[in-house]
Amino acid sequence: MSESENKRIIELVNKKTNTDYGTANIVDLDLTNDLGFNSISFIELIVEIEKLFEIEFDDNMLQIEYLSSIKEVCRAVEIIKGRDEKCII
Repeated sequence: MSESENKRIIELVNKKTNTDYGTANIVDLDLTNDLGFNSISFIELIVEIEKLFEIEFDDNMLQIEYLSSIKEVCRAVEIIKGRDEKCII
């Protein structure tokens, strides 16, 4: 995943959390514990990412335990885009 794509995901997170973490040190933060995401805001983020990158997460992936950080979300997007199909991690 390119740096600009990572930045776009970080921008979405900043928008959802009404913050401006920038890009430094945010990728490893926990979406629930550090950034305050709940199940609804997590799914909203995933839907926005799906629209942005024109991909679709498999329903089995839509668990915050599997995608608990921005780094993990970026990795999942990378996998889905690379295979051009639904992917289960």
